[in-house]
Amino acid sequence: APVFTLNGLGPESANLAEIQLAVEAFYSFEATEAYQINFLLENSIDYVWCGPEERELGDCSQHKSFLVEIESVGGFTLFEVDIPVPQDDAHDTK
Repeated sequence: APVFTLNGLGPESANLAEIQLAVEAFYSFEATEAYQINFLLENSIDYVWCGPEERELGDCSQHKSFLVEIESVGGFTLFEVDIPVPQDDAHDTK
C-alpha cells in the first residue's frame, strides 16, 4: 500500500516551510487536543512518530486518547491514530 509522509522528505516536500510550522504546532506543549485531532484529520495522518526531536517541541506522549502506541524502541515511539468517527444520526434506520 502506498504511504504518504507529510514532511518526511525534507527539502523535497511541497510547501515545506508551511508544513514544518504546522507540524511544530502539533507537537507544541500549547497545542490543544482539539487542534491536534483536527490536524490529524485534515492531513489524513494514520501514524505519529515521536522521537527526541519531537519531544523537544512538546508533548507527544502516549497520554493522548487518540494515539495508540504501536512500538517503542530506543527513545522512538510509533503511535497509530485512533479517532472515533462520529455516528451520523441522519442515516439511522431506527
